[in-house]
Amino acid sequence: ETPLHVAVQHVGSKPLGHLRALLELGADPLLKDKSGHTALDCAGLYTNRMAEVRELITGKAVAKDPEDPWPESPSELEEGTLPILVAEDLRSRGNARFKA
Repeated sequence: ETPLHVAVQHVGSKPLGHLRALLELGADPLLKDKSGHTALDCAGLYTNRMAEVRELITGKAVAKDPEDPWPESPSELEEGTLPILVAEDLRSRGNARFKA
């Protein structure tokens, strides 16, 4: 594994500055680990942020799937949409993360 592979696997919800720094320092996103995975493959396997990592690695934004009801950011949430209804249901069940 390269440092880029490890960084991608542990990105969690952190800002992607450390990935950007590795790429700016010359990390090769096309190198494969012993399992044959690139850093981008690892993003798909270990995170839910593949689109962000792909955009960072390729420099190209990925078009949002029009069938995907989930917003890219909280500011996109609209009353009555599926994400809002799910959050309201979780809130009604006492999920502290979704308290108003």
